[in-house]
Amino acid sequence: MTFQYNYAYQKFHQAVSALIGSQNIQESLQERLGSAYGQYLYLLKLEDIPNELQDDFKVIQELEIIELPNGSMSVKNLTDEQIDKLAEKILLMYDNLTQQLGTVESQYE
Repeated sequence: MTFQYNYAYQKFHQAVSALIGSQNIQESLQERLGSAYGQYLYLLKLEDIPNELQDDFKVIQELEIIELPNGSMSVKNLTDEQIDKLAEKILLMYDNLTQQLGTVESQYE
């Protein structure tokens, strides 16, 4: 059986990798959050996300992303506290998707 939210799981996995800086540890969290959304999460539609995560995803969709002169992306007009909370929200959503994927896979072992 295919996991219904596999595409969302893949994009959140990529976004979390961007957040932790696996590509460029030199970037600030603000830039990494911009990359996480601007390169991966913006591709998702609300219907790609489980119902229980849609309200949180709507908050993430409201991010304003800017491209910096060096070509990286960043979020606009957020405090460090807001950035931390959004990064945590993305991680928790990814965790939820991972748990759902594990539940689906364990049903067919």
